[in-house]
Amino acid sequence: MSNNTKELSEISALSVPMEDRRVRKTVNAIHTAFSKLFFENGLGGFSVSDLIAAADIARSTFYQHYSSKEDVLCTLMAPMLRQIALCAWSQEPPVPLVQISQHLWEN
Repeated sequence: MSNNTKELSEISALSVPMEDRRVRKTVNAIHTAFSKLFFENGLGGFSVSDLIAAADIARSTFYQHYSSKEDVLCTLMAPMLRQIALCAWSQEPPVPLVQISQHLWEN
């Protein structure tokens, strides 16, 4: 797994509160598969079917959690966008925003 894939999956795992361990495992599988496919092919370079196969889940399971691959992308990006929004309201940028900015600049 690339560093980008790992970091994005770790960020997303923190952003999705789930009580059920099975749900958490499924969502993490979707996020990991999405990140891998996204960084290898870009958003237009894979389908929901590819994502389902990579996550090794059933189609109905995917649609229980997400409506599209764009929905997965929004979920994965939410923590970063939250930090940017926080920055807009404060005088000093939060430390996580500085780290995210550095990561984006370097990659």
